[in-house]
Amino acid sequence: MPSTARPGTIVFIGYPLVPWVAIMALGYSIGQVFNWPAERRRTFLLRSGLAALAVFAVLRLSNIYGDPRPWSIQKDAAFTVLSFINITKTPPSLLFVLITIGPGLLFLRWFDASTPRFLRAALTIGRVPMFYFLAHVLIIHLIATFAAVVRYGSAAIASSSPTLDKYPMTQPADWPASLPVVYATWVLALLLLYPLCRWYAKYKATHSSPWLSYL
Repeated sequence: MPSTARPGTIVFIGYPLVPWVAIMALGYSIGQVFNWPAERRRTFLLRSGLAALAVFAVLRLSNIYGDPRPWSIQKDAAFTVLSFINITKTPPSLLFVLITIGPGLLFLRWFDASTPRFLRAALTIGRVPMFYFLAHVLIIHLIATFAAVVRYGSAAIASSSPTLDKYPMTQPADWPASLPVVYATWVLALLLLYPLCRWYAKYKATHSSPWLSYL
């Protein structure tokens, strides 16, 4: 959201704090649920997850409220589904919150009794969520900067945006990568972040400062 309250100065808010702080507060508060008896906890997680998805479906089908981007019938069923789930993350719309938190609650219910071996690495990241978030921003920007230097001989393209409609960077015509490259970059970022998260999780476990619980 740009602002021109002062002549010659533009303030651009690209990351709204209020909804994200509320979502983080919800995450902290739901921790109490895991002190409940198993049956009560699992029932709550199942009903809450299904309720979130039901509200999402009703609001999205109405195409009236919940997201500034309406969906529409496309050339085939696959593209219509993509239009239906094409919702706004920044700033996070109500529908974005429902369609992400709902499945998250259902996954918590699904894996409540035990965590499959292939998901144990995710537990390490889950123990340090804020650390992971902050570190992933740094890692992704470093990867983008490296790609810009290799491809264009300068890092400027990865950190400059002369116009607000191109924030946070003005991409040249040939910048967008193919989907396989995007997935490969995502995997690379995870591989780089995992040892950092593992180290910090061990650090938190061996240090008692209350501030560590927020990171």
